[in-house]
Amino acid sequence: MLHSKEEIEDREKCNRYQENWRKWRKDLYENGWVVIPNVVVKERVQYYRDQFWDWLEGLSPKLNRNDPTTWINENWPGNFNGILTGYSFGHNQFVWDIRQEDALISIFKEIYQTSDLLVSFDGGNVSRPLPTKRDPWWHVDQSNDTPYFRCIQGFLNLEDCGEHDGGLVVYTGSHNYFDKYFKESGERCQYDDYYNFEQDPRTIEQFKNCKEVKVCLNAGDVCLWDSRTIHWAVNPSSQEGSGKCRMVVYTSYQPRSWASQMSLSIKQQAFQKKQMTTHWASENISLTDPSFVDDGDTKYALSENYTSKELPKLSETGKKLAGF
Repeated sequence: MLHSKEEIEDREKCNRYQENWRKWRKDLYENGWVVIPNVVVKERVQYYRDQFWDWLEGLSPKLNRNDPTTWINENWPGNFNGILTGYSFGHNQFVWDIRQEDALISIFKEIYQTSDLLVSFDGGNVSRPLPTKRDPWWHVDQSNDTPYFRCIQGFLNLEDCGEHDGGLVVYTGSHNYFDKYFKESGERCQYDDYYNFEQDPRTIEQFKNCKEVKVCLNAGDVCLWDSRTIHWAVNPSSQEGSGKCRMVVYTSYQPRSWASQMSLSIKQQAFQKKQMTTHWASENISLTDPSFVDDGDTKYALSENYTSKELPKLSETGKKLAGF
């Protein structure tokens, strides 16, 4: 997706450094990622975590949240590196309740300097403790054709996440070299708004000084990152970790003013059909089929009753976030 000079200016202006920014906003600007602690109160986090497990157990009656021996492929939802892109997961009531959390919305209001926002119909991530780490899949979620500021991605963390409990891995400051890398290497995105690195970014000249960080955070914290920041996600370790699953719900917002009438129409129809999207909330709206299952990690027969036919209930704020 290409933008006019005026559209680029509109996107860049909310990301121009300001001395009166709060520390987390400065860190996000400089490092390309940040953790904001205690965004959602513990009682609400517990409720969301319970709802997440209720949904998982609803998919497979043999799955038991309190019995890790049941966390096997046959009982686990299909996913890609833990990411849930199917089952209409992104339209569960508890997922929409998270998107409508005032404290969460306020963060993105501060980033984009507007209260008129849209939210993506993104999914979540639930990763089991495994004896070995999955191979790194270093990537960025933005096209080399648009090297300017466009999107801040994020997630609400639902389970404490220590050094060996899996989670997001980021390369600090790599967003600052995004444009330089593509210009000097001649590389192009393999897909629209997605580029996968075939080698450790730290072996690439432009990113050699970017520190790799496995993000650690507590339940109720929110993690944010610039879409130009190199990142990937690692699974929890069954040998060294706490024994808990990594559990997050993705939250990404953009200004409504960046959306075309076509994008708004697509979002409205997607909501009615319980279709999910990628992290883009206002532009480049790509949909998935409600029954789509990415067979990245697991293979098992999915129950026909994978999701409620009932649409989630939205507040007036939620309706606006959905594109209505």
